[in-house]
Amino acid sequence: MKKVTLLTASVLALGSVSLTVGSQIAHADATAPQPSLNGLGPQVKDPGVTILDKGEFVNPITLDTYDYSLNAMGFSTGKVVMEYDSKSLISIAIGQTKHFNLKLPDEFERISGMNGGANLKSVITASYQLPGDTDYTDFQPDDITTSYEGQIDFKLDATKIIAIGQTTKIKIQIDYGKILDTLPVGTDYKLIIPDSKSGGYTFKGILTDDDWINIWPEGGATGITDKGIAANAGPKSF
Repeated sequence: MKKVTLLTASVLALGSVSLTVGSQIAHADATAPQPSLNGLGPQVKDPGVTILDKGEFVNPITLDTYDYSLNAMGFSTGKVVMEYDSKSLISIAIGQTKHFNLKLPDEFERISGMNGGANLKSVITASYQLPGDTDYTDFQPDDITTSYEGQIDFKLDATKIIAIGQTTKIKIQIDYGKILDTLPVGTDYKLIIPDSKSGGYTFKGILTDDDWINIWPEGGATGITDKGIAANAGPKSF
């Protein structure tokens, strides 16, 4: 049974958590494990996931619509760019695992599952800035997990204490146009990434202690792209 735990006030010291008076705990339970959509078997994780932040997508998520003709001329269209501010709900000790979980829009699930997620991983550029740091640190390939279709996990460095209320900044670019460039001429790209029915694609983000979330909790940050068309239909083959 999957359980999501939300800590709104707590103190974490040397890897142990003690709740202060007035702490609120919310649970979201799953009655059965969710099957994998990319053939990797049941996605069953640790039954307890601790929510570590109250975050927000600080700027509109920008979407550059993919255009096959422009890319064929050497341009690079088809990108999603976002920034996320993660405000810590608890003190996070040295050695405490921190994962930024990014839930992709439903319309991106098909492209995210291509080649077991390897195609998606190859087109992600991301970095983060821990509290007190002046520079951003790049996420390395080993820090990024794309094997869970529809979600991306980013593992942050665990060698620094983060106090309650401190903010970690995260920047992410997904250059999905590079994946569409590899598809056969004549592909209808709208079958790969359908147009959004609401005028923008919805992303969700949250910082937790686990690399995958079965039941997405209420209260996580939501960001919507500034466009609702990810790709033009594409060229016809004759």
